Amino acid sequence: MSDDAHIVYCEKRMLLDKGPYASWRDIQDAYGDYKASLGPWTEEEIISFLRDDWGGDESRWPFSRDGIASFFRSTERLLPARDRGA
Repeated sequence: MSDDAHIVYCEKRMLLDKGPYASWRDIQDAYGDYKASLGPWTEEEIISFLRDDWGGDESRWPFSRDGIASFFRSTERLLPARDRGA
């Protein structure tokens, strides 16, 4: 498992993926509803991106800081964005 993760944007979801991708095209092939991806980035780079892109209010972020930290310590490959409710 990689020490880095990609932020993957799909039609109706967003997730972190630690899969071993050679390029964004490989990620696109893995997700039928793929729109875009960023990375691979370290935990710190993802936190920095979220802070810069989503602002300082972490409750607005698609992933919690604690969730990201736990994800990077785990053997899990995927972390879906938190459910924001409708």
